[in-house]
Amino acid sequence: QRRVRDVWNSWYDNPDFYFCDAGSFYNVTADDCETCPAGSYSLGNAVSCTPCAAGMYNPVIAQAACVACEAGTYASDTGSVSCSACPAGSVSEAAAAECSVCGPGSHPDSDKEKCLTDTCVPGEKRRKMVLVLRVLQDLLVRLSMPQAAPNVLQEHPTLSVIRHPV
Repeated sequence: QRRVRDVWNSWYDNPDFYFCDAGSFYNVTADDCETCPAGSYSLGNAVSCTPCAAGMYNPVIAQAACVACEAGTYASDTGSVSCSACPAGSVSEAAAAECSVCGPGSHPDSDKEKCLTDTCVPGEKRRKMVLVLRVLQDLLVRLSMPQAAPNVLQEHPTLSVIRHPV
């Protein structure tokens, strides 16, 4: 039994109240406080440690709280000491117990937190088509000049990687 002082500064015996710090628990058999193992926590004055919930982890002993897994990682089991990275093509938000696979036509963002749809930015396809048409128009004009025809593709800035045999 432990003698405790109440709010009126009176002493009394209380067998259910244990003075153990956060990150530890009262071991009744040993009649002493012990540290919580990695993968668990205690707020103090407890008779046992609480395992970290799925999506949370705790890599060290004697902690008062667990840590949320970062976006792009997960911990599927309770009592985890680390988080695992989501597999390629899948994502998770912070504190996730599992990852979600990005569906067809989508891919993970750089943080592996959300799936992004594989679509062009509005107007992007049109801008690319206009650029291609301008390049073709420019080539036609150059090809119509007999003195420039052999070197048109070599000199064009957009098509500089193409070699035209003479």
